[in-house]
Amino acid sequence: SNGYGDTTRVSGMSVPLLAIPIRISKGMCAMASVATLATVAVSGNCIYQHLVNFMNPGQQKQVIRILLLVPFVSLCSCITLWLMYFKHDLAAAIVHTFAQSYESYAVLSFTLLMFGYLGEEQEPVSYTHLRAHETPEHLVCRLLLEKKKKKKQHTNDLVTI
Repeated sequence: SNGYGDTTRVSGMSVPLLAIPIRISKGMCAMASVATLATVAVSGNCIYQHLVNFMNPGQQKQVIRILLLVPFVSLCSCITLWLMYFKHDLAAAIVHTFAQSYESYAVLSFTLLMFGYLGEEQEPVSYTHLRAHETPEHLVCRLLLEKKKKKKQHTNDLVTI
């Protein structure tokens, strides 16, 4: 290491963990810890609200998995920073790998959630559910499309008679 805590030794080779050298101070680690605690508190409350109001398990399970990404990555980043401060770079790389792995899992959960919203065969989303989340702008677009559809259908009915 060159004093910055930015390399680690793996099989006799020096492997960089950061692209640029950064001197990690105890103050940086303390600020990261405070931010992590705030993040965990806010995310934890949101996750708790989903668990208390667990009405749609298929979708909310995926939402909770996605919401867990924020505190998990925040905790892993804070732990990684502290490990790098104490020159435990290999352990920091391992913790960082866990965070990256969970990010992949959260992307999978997001994809499954989107399939659920699109109406996957196993678990279709009801039209009523989609209407419940409709904004005024979406309402105007939907009504205009329905009006256009009815007008076109009426024209087709006149042609077929």
